[in-house]
Amino acid sequence: MDSETRKNQLLEKYNRRAIETGMRLQGEFFLRLVHEFDELDPQWTQVWLTWIYDHMYNRRKLDDKTRVLIIIGECVVADEAVQLPNHIRSALRMGATPDEIQEVILQAHIYAGMPRMIKGMRIFRELMRDLGLLNLTDPPFRGDAREPDLAANGPQGGSNG
Repeated sequence: MDSETRKNQLLEKYNRRAIETGMRLQGEFFLRLVHEFDELDPQWTQVWLTWIYDHMYNRRKLDDKTRVLIIIGECVVADEAVQLPNHIRSALRMGATPDEIQEVILQAHIYAGMPRMIKGMRIFRELMRDLGLLNLTDPPFRGDAREPDLAANGPQGGSNG
């Protein structure tokens, strides 16, 4: 079945406003989730769509850009690497700049700590590079526990004191 036919089936089967909201925010990533959830549990899918994409995402208390920037911060704090790239793309789609997204990720370290923020920043860097939005390079440094000089020279760089 082609994607347009499947999209129309989902629009007819489920809460149309919820599906349209999800497509506006997340594009095909969202439709893929709905398809996967629909095959597993249509009743749960309907509840999820209605609560999140019809009710919560359409409250009109926050604009879409602000809402998605908040979700990015929540993803970093929760160490949620699966959803983070999707929400970064959604923020861009809603008009957020790379600088705004980066600032949210940096601010998340206050509550999440440095390890989670670093994971989020690496996801952000990779996506910005892949999308051609920032000119970023791979670091020339390994910078992990497998550093060759540490094994060869000991913890003090070869000095005994």
